[in-house]
Amino acid sequence: MQKIVADANIEGQISALAEMMQRPPWDFYWREYQLELTTFAELNIPRDANDRVVWNAVQLHSAILITDNRNDDDEDALQSVINDSCGSKHLPVVTIGDMKKCN
Repeated sequence: MQKIVADANIEGQISALAEMMQRPPWDFYWREYQLELTTFAELNIPRDANDRVVWNAVQLHSAILITDNRNDDDEDALQSVINDSCGSKHLPVVTIGDMKKCN
């Protein structure tokens, strides 16, 4: 199973997308790639954890993080963490467009 986890601020949107992907015509891909949507709670990640804690936790659980907030504002911001911690054995982070700009 390939775990997917949504960043805390977009859980609802990613949950809705995962539900759609489990119905035709996309359900084949969901099953074929053995995808599983999980949550911060299921991975024991505090909702208010900084990006470094989130990054380390999702890597530990072999999950792919989906986020809409990827910046390098400080040393614990997600892009900074990726820059100083990412290697060839790490899973990717999927960054979608800024949800605030979509409203």
